[in-house]
Amino acid sequence: MPQPPDRRVHLSLVIAAVVLAGAAGAAAIALIGGRWVTPAAATEVPTASAAAAAHAVTVPPTFAPAPSHTVQQIMVGLVDPAADGIWNSAGAIVTATSDETWAPSTDTDWERLEGHARALARGADALVDPVRVNGRDDWAVPARALRTASAAALRAAQRRDTSAIYAASEQLLDACQQCHKHYWLPTEIAP
Repeated sequence: MPQPPDRRVHLSLVIAAVVLAGAAGAAAIALIGGRWVTPAAATEVPTASAAAAAHAVTVPPTFAPAPSHTVQQIMVGLVDPAADGIWNSAGAIVTATSDETWAPSTDTDWERLEGHARALARGADALVDPVRVNGRDDWAVPARALRTASAAALRAAQRRDTSAIYAASEQLLDACQQCHKHYWLPTEIAP
């Protein structure tokens, strides 16, 4: 009797889906203008120092990709956390009663943002490794776009240019979406 096909889902795929879903949820909240704020929270206006402390730039990942790492391991260990660090480094939530904006404000924040950009570049370099590309332009083009976005984020961080961070974040989002149109988790619907 033939055996049914193995349909196990790897833990790294599940983790990647959770990370991407979290980033998509944060982006959705930012896009709808913070309308999910509770009435009590909407009346509280955070001070500038409280808002900056709440949105300090996270520590960049230290994962060092090797040829033996899978794409999922590179995404979960390096690309996703670095991209999230860039996306979450600057932003705004605007409601009818308050505006909250945040951006790197200390030398440590800017240095961490540089670290996220460098980590993202390492991940992009690992993804464009000829072993992974293997003649597939639909793989190589967005991986190169990811490298370009990481370079833009690094320049923005080095110049301490908040508006350039927003532009690099958009470039990064485009690169990710370009890739995920072709390559997505088997249990999820592509964006």
